[in-house]
Amino acid sequence: ENAPANGAEAGRTAVNTNLEGHTPQEQKTILEYQNAVDPNLVSYIENVRKNPESRYLNFEVKPVSARETADIKKLTGIDVTGYRHNIKPSAIEHIIKRHGENGKADHSMANVEDIARIPYVLENYDSVSIGGKKDYAFVNSDKSPSQRVVFEKAIDGTFYVVEAVPDSKAKKLQVVTAYINKKGAGQVLNTKQSPSAD
Repeated sequence: ENAPANGAEAGRTAVNTNLEGHTPQEQKTILEYQNAVDPNLVSYIENVRKNPESRYLNFEVKPVSARETADIKKLTGIDVTGYRHNIKPSAIEHIIKRHGENGKADHSMANVEDIARIPYVLENYDSVSIGGKKDYAFVNSDKSPSQRVVFEKAIDGTFYVVEAVPDSKAKKLQVVTAYINKKGAGQVLNTKQSPSAD
């Protein structure tokens, strides 16, 4: 059976990019998503995979926007003005281990280009909520565990990005994990547990 005309690029993402049966707005989002790969983040991911010893390498995604600052302040009480989104090798390793090609939870991030679309999700999220558990890997200035937040973006299914929000002088929101729940495939986790547990 022949794939739909636009199915040629579909191999580059875990998301079903067939535009049939989607509203014009959904089609626009899917096309934006397809084109949203950050080539610098792809290079960073490849570097982390080839050089597991390079634990000190950080990838600064982008500055936190005014919208994000307002939403996070409302949720956590923390003022993240002047913060940047950051990814460490440990986050890339976690995403690949849990959601990569041989992922223990699912294979939604088997394609590196989906991981490299995290900046698009952070820039264009539909909603953000409090994450279920505290993050002991990224602590506040007083050494207490940081709060987590979960960004969601509907594409064909939902793309989740979980970040730690440490209230500290470093002024960095830290990506903890990211994955995609396919449309109709059921939740990766029971929502009562919160996606941030993954």
